[in-house]
Amino acid sequence: MSAQVLSFSNKQHSRKLHRYLVLKADIPKDSDLRFSISPEVMHWEKDIWIIDLGRTRRYWLAASYMKECDAAEIIQVEWKKHHIPYQKAISCEHPWQGLCLLDSLPISLKIFDFNQNFCQNLLKTLSWTDWLSPADCLIQKLEDNLKNSRIQRFRSKQSQLLRAMERLGMECPYDIKEADSSSMQKRFGFWVSKLWEWTFPESKTGLPLFQTFHDLNEFVWLAQTPVNPPKVFRYLEYSIEAWDHIAPFLQEDFELINKKFFQQKQLSACSFTWTLELYNGEQIEVVIPFRNPYAIYSDAPLFETGLTQARHQFEAWQTKVQEEKAYSDYPEAFKIVAWSLACEKSIFCNAWEQKLSTGSEQVDYLKIIELENKLPKSIDQYQSEKSFLLKSYRPKDLETPYLETSSLWTAAGNMRPLYRYHKAIPHKSLPYKSYFLEKNTRNWWEDSHPMSYNQDFYKVYSEKNWRWFLKTSKGDFLEIGSFD
Repeated sequence: MSAQVLSFSNKQHSRKLHRYLVLKADIPKDSDLRFSISPEVMHWEKDIWIIDLGRTRRYWLAASYMKECDAAEIIQVEWKKHHIPYQKAISCEHPWQGLCLLDSLPISLKIFDFNQNFCQNLLKTLSWTDWLSPADCLIQKLEDNLKNSRIQRFRSKQSQLLRAMERLGMECPYDIKEADSSSMQKRFGFWVSKLWEWTFPESKTGLPLFQTFHDLNEFVWLAQTPVNPPKVFRYLEYSIEAWDHIAPFLQEDFELINKKFFQQKQLSACSFTWTLELYNGEQIEVVIPFRNPYAIYSDAPLFETGLTQARHQFEAWQTKVQEEKAYSDYPEAFKIVAWSLACEKSIFCNAWEQKLSTGSEQVDYLKIIELENKLPKSIDQYQSEKSFLLKSYRPKDLETPYLETSSLWTAAGNMRPLYRYHKAIPHKSLPYKSYFLEKNTRNWWEDSHPMSYNQDFYKVYSEKNWRWFLKTSKGDFLEIGSFD
């Protein structure tokens, strides 16, 4: 085994929060405490739980910015408030990363970060046996939920892996972390290669440009559901189809569901399922999502946020069936005669307890969170970055305002040309083998010809080399650089 360099640098405060939390806690299987910070929870085995923060991460990050502390500290305070008896927890980008390290972590009330030095040092010394120890539970869940011949070979491939590493003198997975997943699959099968990708996501080959590692990648996810989710029914005396007629009844249902469930338990909704029953007996399921936890009791008695988002989803459904309705011989069949409103995704948390008084110069992130819940589309953020492009450049939209872009630009750099010519070479047309890269727009107000500011870039194979071509808005083709 080659010697590993361990890092002992001081801990730096970070507001970054990974997608998943793996924790060891004695939580009753039917308790609302399971959903204290996220509606997406999976019970792994015994007292081990996996929490997916995909629906609530933006809210916890906003709260950390408001209180100027780590997002993990905000979650720790939430757990302490609800008296959740957790022994240890780890934040990671994939559940398997936390599962394989959880037993090696000391009992502590802090939330460990998989990417920080302490956990990386543990990973460097983690044996093959410890790395594979959660696989027994994984195999059981795969056999219960999937019928796949590759699962039956999973155990034998594990034994084959252990024998091979013992002969090679490789005591830890970290010793061969540079191995790519395709090589692992050729030698040790499909599921061992998946364990490898889950632990070392950089080993995954063939990642598309700008893709980040947030998907479960074949990992089996068995979500927990509330025992008695809030639900109300509405039977109409006459059929309706206009939103102006629907809104007053839906407002009453929000009031009923708030008084009966949310106000007592201080739940915050993450989404509602609105099941519409049409005149012809057909049932349509309309999901009313909220990008961040929605404290419905704080929105009473008007429930503007809930009604606004419900209207967005209702109008989207109306647009979808508009053509079918136009050609129908019986348009009355599309009218609504009854519905049910249920909240199966909620968190056991008062989302507005995190509100703080802010000064005039401080950004109220929770106001942004509140606004996002009312919009039909997410808010896009634009950020200037240096790049190879000529003149000005407007980068692609980001999925979240808290997403670091450094890794994205590093990946994108693989498609950038290596050389740029001092003088462009004109061509009559594009060669046969050419690929469109992207469109760029120059500063039109600085150009004497306003219609010539659009430019298309191509990657072209010509004379046994990859060339960089530019197509002007006039239709001229210029060779301006080379990739080789």
